[in-house]
Amino acid sequence: MSRLTRRLATAALAASAVAGLVSPLASASAAPTRHGFTSVRLNGFESKLVADVNNARRQAGIGSLTVIAGATDVARRWSWKLADSQLLSHNPSLVGDINGAGSSAWTQIAENVGEGPSDNPDALFRAYMASPEHRANILDRGSRYLGVGTVERNGVAWNTLDFTNAYSNSYGLTRVPAAGLTMDRDPITQTTDVAMINGVDQRFASSQRGNLKASRLAFSTAGNGSAFTYLRQRGATVGMGGVFMRDALDLSKASQLAVQVSARGNRAGKVPVHLYLRRSFGNTVDLGAVKVGAGATWLYFTLPAAARTFRNSLDMQVTAKAVKAAGGTVKLAVYDVRAIV
Repeated sequence: MSRLTRRLATAALAASAVAGLVSPLASASAAPTRHGFTSVRLNGFESKLVADVNNARRQAGIGSLTVIAGATDVARRWSWKLADSQLLSHNPSLVGDINGAGSSAWTQIAENVGEGPSDNPDALFRAYMASPEHRANILDRGSRYLGVGTVERNGVAWNTLDFTNAYSNSYGLTRVPAAGLTMDRDPITQTTDVAMINGVDQRFASSQRGNLKASRLAFSTAGNGSAFTYLRQRGATVGMGGVFMRDALDLSKASQLAVQVSARGNRAGKVPVHLYLRRSFGNTVDLGAVKVGAGATWLYFTLPAAARTFRNSLDMQVTAKAVKAAGGTVKLAVYDVRAIV
C-alpha cells in the first residue's frame, strides 16, 4: 500500500500543484534549450520512476520531462526530511528553494510527495496515477523539467517530485548526491576500485557543520584526478567538514577500505582525516583518523564486523580544531576509494 499527498494552492506561495498558477512575482521568460544540460545521476528508484513518468507522458502525446540538477537537489533535500519525520507533507519553502536552484523564471511549479515499498517504484507510480491531482501534475503539458528525490528508511521509499517550466543550466552539478538504496547494491566479492576520480563524479559532495565552512565540491582532472573542497574555520573550534560519497556499497565480503587523500593547510604539517562509514537511519562506524599531508596518500582501514554490511555513505572529515591548527584553511582532496576483499 502506497500513501501520497500533494501541494495545494496557497496565497502565501502564489503557486498551485494542480495546474500551476502564475506567480505575480515571477517574470515569464523562455526556458533554455535542453541541449547542453548536464545529466543527473539517479538511484534505481528515481530512474525507474522518471521512466514511468515520461512513458505516461509519451503515451498521452506530451513531451518528456528533463531531469535537472537544481530541482533534484530541492526534491532530495525534502525527501530526506520526509524520511526523517516519517510523515508526508509538502515543502513549505518550495517557491524560495526552486528560485534559488536555477528556476527563478518559473511561471508554474508543482510538487508530488509519496511513500511506498523501496524495492517497487512502479507501485508508487501507480498510486500517483490513481490520484487525479497527482496524475494532473505528471501529465501537465506546461511542465518541462523535473526534480526527483528518493530516500529509503526501513524498507520504505520517501519520494518527492518537483515540476517546473523554466531552468538555467548555470546552476551546475547536483549538490545533493542520490541516496544509496538497497535495491541498487552490488555485493563486492573481489578487490574493487569503487571510485577512481577522473572527472565529475556525482556520488561525491562536500559537507559542513558547526563553525567549519566547506566550499562547494570541485573536480580536477590534472594528473591524478580528484574531488576537493576548501575547509575554512571561523570562530569557535566546533564542527567538522569534508567530502562524502553516497553509493549502495555491500561490504559484507570486504576486509579493508582504502582511500587516497591529501590535506594541505596554510601551515606546514599533516592534518588528521577521520573516516566514517554510515547507513541512512542506521548505525555509523568510526574507522579512525590518520594524519595526512599535501601529497596524495593511500590510507588503509580494517573493517570491523559492524562495518561489513550494506553501507551507503563514506565520509572523510576534518575537525574545526584541526583546520585551525593548520592555519585556518585546509584543502581536502580525495582521489580514489577501494574496497579490499
